[in-house]
Parts: sequence; C-alpha cells; structure tokens
Amino acid sequence: MMQIKRTSVMVDEQDKALRFYTEVPGFGKTNEIPMGEYRGLTVVSESDPNGAEIVPEPNAPPAAKTYQRPLFAVGIPVTAFLATNFEQELRADAHARSCLPERTEKRRASDGGDV
Repeated sequence: MMQIKRTSVMVDEQDKALRFYTEVPGFGKTNEIPMGEYRGLTVVSESDPNGAEIVPEPNAPPAAKTYQRPLFAVGIPVTAFLATNFEQELRADAHARSCLPERTEKRRASDGGDV
C-alpha cells in the first residue's frame, strides 16, 4: 500500500510557520536539520505521529512564487487540512484566527465551506 509520508507547504518564513504549526493545531516538530540559510523542518499531527509530515519549505525560489501567486489570486487552495470542528476551534482560539490570512477567514465565514 502506497502512502504520502511528506508533503511540502511553501512558507514565507520558516520560524513563523513552525510557531504556527506547533502552537495552533498542536503539531509536533519531528526534524530540524540546518541547511545553510534555511532548515529541513518537518512537523506531524500529534494525533497521528506516524502520519504524513508537513515540510514548511521556504518560498524563496522564484518558481515557488510563480506557482503560488496565481493560485492564491483565484482562491485555489494548494493544501487542505482536516479538523473535526474547525469553526469551533477558530472561535475558541484567538491566536489561531490571527495566524490565518484575512482573506481565508472572510471566505470561510461567507460560504460556510472548506477553504
């Protein structure tokens, strides 16, 4: 049986992404390997420590921004996460709300669906 073990998420700042993933959904850091200016980071859901790891990749290469911008502009998500009660978790956690892009929170509130 084939499974996804790691998936990359492009981020502006690795430190900010690491804080978000460990503080908001409560993921655990599984790797932190120095790689010059950046690090090889991975985080995993503490509810499934053997599950797929998220790799917060720096979006510094021009190709990363070329990939991200048009998709973001038309509202197409590149990565989707599962939460049993996302709305309740956001209402209860002001820090989580502050970490989401304004556009995402507004879209979620207006259409009631997944972003």
